[in-house]
Amino acid sequence: MAPPQEAEPARPRDPGRRIHPSCLILANNALDVFLDGVDPELLKPPIHMMRLGLHPDGFAKRIRNLAQVRGYLLPRLARQAANTRDAELHSLYDELIAYGPDHDDPPPDPADIALPIRIRHRGTDLCFINAITTFGTPFDITLEEIAVETYLPADTETAEFFKR
Repeated sequence: MAPPQEAEPARPRDPGRRIHPSCLILANNALDVFLDGVDPELLKPPIHMMRLGLHPDGFAKRIRNLAQVRGYLLPRLARQAANTRDAELHSLYDELIAYGPDHDDPPPDPADIALPIRIRHRGTDLCFINAITTFGTPFDITLEEIAVETYLPADTETAEFFKR
């Protein structure tokens, strides 16, 4: 796979529509690792990365540590929905919970500083750490709801995969 290129704009979004957490706005070609084999219906805007990751027709079937990922992401989404009282976030949470097992996912270890995401891609096991950056005091109001989500190689094998 070629090294990731600069971010390319995602499809245009409705300018009157609020951007919700986990909606894809920009991405580089490294995103192809996550989008490989995803149902095209899930790629219609707005593209929700949480939905893509946890939906049975998304890349959930390729995540090797799905219970750990769910245990980290779903409580975070529940807190966001509760704090903002946003009906769309509550709806997204209810949808994502329905995709999983009936039992509770294990909570993240408080000592963990990053969420590892282990994903199988075309016969190769890749591991990423996920970091989310928000703008605490943006100078521009349009940045207030933007979060930059980054997936970094968590091991040598994953880093080498992207150098090919």
